[in-house]
Amino acid sequence: METSAGMQPMTSDKTALIKPEISVDWTEEAPPPIEIEMGPITHDEIKAAIKKLKNNKAPGVDGIPAEVLKSDINLNVNILRDLLNEIWEKEILPTQWKDGIIIKLQKKGNLTDCNNWRGITLLSVPGKILCRIILERIKDKIDSILREEQSGFRTNCACIDTHTEKYYRGGTRMDIIYIYKSHP
Repeated sequence: METSAGMQPMTSDKTALIKPEISVDWTEEAPPPIEIEMGPITHDEIKAAIKKLKNNKAPGVDGIPAEVLKSDINLNVNILRDLLNEIWEKEILPTQWKDGIIIKLQKKGNLTDCNNWRGITLLSVPGKILCRIILERIKDKIDSILREEQSGFRTNCACIDTHTEKYYRGGTRMDIIYIYKSHP
């Protein structure tokens, strides 16, 4: 198909423009099992997790905002330590910590366009503390066994870095417009 000026339209298949053949070695052995701290949750772990909570965020179903836990951190750490260790030992998570409140937030533009809205889920703050403690216990161990190419949701890594490195190593040309459209 040609345009009126005799020019070919750009292909809408972006992958055809930049996706080189990639060879993967599937014979690589699985990493050895990793040792993760399974002992009782400590005062310091809870305190660090509370300090990392963001202020001015809506609470979850239980209605406990982060600011309440930060207001008297030592008292709240002692209260939470008993609760979190009981949950840890019994391996039963409170139902409220599993539930979230889904709300929609307006982006810019026409409110009748569904693309101008985004959803967020409000989660229990004490549940977030437990999740943060688990994350802190496993993240270094997991990072040590993940492939270099796995960069999503990792500290100091971005998917765009992996794409750029892949094309740089392979000597492949990269469509810069595709990068900006696919990585806002």
